[in-house]
Amino acid sequence: MHAQSPVSLEWSSQQVDHLPQPNNGHVNRPVLSQSLTNDSKRLTLFCAPAGFGKSAMMIECARQAPADTRVVWVEMLGHSMTSRDLLNRIAAELGEEVEEGEPLEVLHRMLARVRKPLWLMLDDYPRQPCPELDACMEDLIERTPNSLRWWISSRRRPAWSLPRLVLQGSVREIGAHLLAFDSAVVQELVRERQQFFSVELRKRLLEECEGWPALICLLLHESASDNLLQNLNNGTSLLINYLHREVVNSADNACPQVSSLRRRHPQWFSTQVLGSSQITYGENNRSQQPASNICSLSKRERTILQLIATGLSNREIADQLCLSVNTVKAHAWNINSKLGTERRTQAVARAQMQGLLN
Repeated sequence: MHAQSPVSLEWSSQQVDHLPQPNNGHVNRPVLSQSLTNDSKRLTLFCAPAGFGKSAMMIECARQAPADTRVVWVEMLGHSMTSRDLLNRIAAELGEEVEEGEPLEVLHRMLARVRKPLWLMLDDYPRQPCPELDACMEDLIERTPNSLRWWISSRRRPAWSLPRLVLQGSVREIGAHLLAFDSAVVQELVRERQQFFSVELRKRLLEECEGWPALICLLLHESASDNLLQNLNNGTSLLINYLHREVVNSADNACPQVSSLRRRHPQWFSTQVLGSSQITYGENNRSQQPASNICSLSKRERTILQLIATGLSNREIADQLCLSVNTVKAHAWNINSKLGTERRTQAVARAQMQGLLN
């Protein structure tokens, strides 16, 4: 094994510092992440419904990038985007000036100038069809240098046709079945949260949620051993709101995982249940909050969001505000719930768009 030079170590450290932080429910999965980082696929596509940990797994892989590889992370937030938008975003992340010309060709010239191996990570690819962007990406993936690897997370399968790369074995797709939690991950998640659930309860949780990571994390967030079965039967406020906001009212509603979950838990998808479960965490206790106010952050939440935007960790925020780390995590969960996001970087971006940050 080759020792890293001081310069390589410094570069690797800078890359990690600029990556998004994984959400609180993420458990490292070294077998999967190492298998992804060790291969040489031109394209690694994470394609699964909301809440399957696509972004978290990409972050885990990014943190294992070789020291001589540059990692560029682009938050797309699921929004529609043109090829010009893509050019501007990638240029900004690379620190490049945008040349005049047709966006696709400018992108090709820009990426050809990168001297070291490059991983371009596009997180949350547009959730609605974008024919222009899809055509641009198809051409980029086909023609970019071998030193560039594309990592893309998406809730939908983009309309790309890449027969040459598929035949060469240069495309790897990671779907919901590979991202779903297994018993070992649930056991580790419970251990990290310092919760106690019997083997039988953990097995029941895994089966009832069909391995869906976000649902498992939300249930653990609102459950203890004495009420987990009741929460599995009825659903919880955060779980039901999450399903209706992120799944039912999106293209994910037609995917096989949702259809299976609907058959198992129709009560989680009832609009009557949704109407009676608009509950979020307040400063200390649960409180009723109308759906129209779901994006109104409390004073404490705004303060924490401001600190998140500066790049502070949960521990640093807790120390600054004289709170426990678990309290900060609870507020972060609530902020994401209200803003309709999954991670702190997305929450900051969404808050900036809505004018919630100074």
